[in-house]
Amino acid sequence: PPLCSVRASASQSAANGSVTALAADVEIFDNDAMHSTSVNPERITIQTAGRYRFSARVEFASSASGAREIRFYKNGSSLGAAYLMTPNAGVHVVTTYTEDASIPGDYYHVAVVQSSGNPLAVTLRGFSATHLSR
Repeated sequence: PPLCSVRASASQSAANGSVTALAADVEIFDNDAMHSTSVNPERITIQTAGRYRFSARVEFASSASGAREIRFYKNGSSLGAAYLMTPNAGVHVVTTYTEDASIPGDYYHVAVVQSSGNPLAVTLRGFSATHLSR
């Protein structure tokens, strides 16, 4: 079945109070041409229709202030907050997922919002799409 798994090789800065799309520059696996490291590297684009599970693993740098939110987007529109937390001090690595019915051309990405009061380093440790059924 179609499967795509990507990650970032470095952190990126997420501004306070802004939606920050997370780009992936490393392909772990992609058997259906769903990701490009050079064109829209934040996206996984569906090539085969069906129901997919999308998972994201995100690392937030240490900060005990504010909140952290992970969102999945489909074709540029938010599917809603997949994860929301108020952290304590220390680095936080969070894994979350969602499922959705997709057709060829639908594209997905992961974004974060944080309210620490300052820019915060965020690393996309993994973003994947797994075809579950037609």
